Amino acid sequence: MKSLMTTKFLLIVAIILTGTSCGFRKKEVAPAPAPIEAKREAPPLINPEELKNNPELAKWIERTTPGINHDRLSAYTGNFKHIVRYWQDSTSAPELSFGKNDNRFIYGGRYFVQRVTGTVRGEAYEGMGIVGYDNVRGEYLSNWYDSSTTGIMSATGKWNEKLRTLTERGTMTDFNHGKKDVPFRGIWQFIDPDHYTYELYAPEIIKKGKKTTVGKEFKVMEIVYTREGK
Repeated sequence: MKSLMTTKFLLIVAIILTGTSCGFRKKEVAPAPAPIEAKREAPPLINPEELKNNPELAKWIERTTPGINHDRLSAYTGNFKHIVRYWQDSTSAPELSFGKNDNRFIYGGRYFVQRVTGTVRGEAYEGMGIVGYDNVRGEYLSNWYDSSTTGIMSATGKWNEKLRTLTERGTMTDFNHGKKDVPFRGIWQFIDPDHYTYELYAPEIIKKGKKTTVGKEFKVMEIVYTREGK
């Protein structure tokens, strides 16, 4: 992959074609879907009296048990198609890429996993994204891995219930320019159980001759996800 945009694209995950066109039409946010409780492991058998007499144990169970912050992503499990628009720089025309992703929960509803397959400029790729909610930190954590680099993309994020968005900030490696810890900002928009989007913003890396500078933040990528069959 020969551009920062492509690298960022491969480092972030999934996508889809909306309805009848590639026009990325904007959708109105529907009423919030009811969370589908993830299939979880049975909790350990603990005598209620033991919890009553052991507040530290009760707190430990509360901290380590999945809750509503995990369940809100359960509406987006299943198979999705995807389409991506990504930009080489702030002045270039967007390029398109397509693929599929399989979303599911693992470990008793604790982690939301996206397994992605697709092509970029005719080259096949695979990737995996993992999103979880840390009950102690009070925020979402995400990592992305793929077959195109040796890096791991990491971020933390907060949920906005009114907008139904998850905004994350993190760092990634720019393999094209040899820069580490490049900051990025990502916004997940959950529209309805069959549609959601992702936008990625990062500083533009500008190379002139032997000099490389970091420019202003711009939109690197826009992803649209639609459930298979919709």
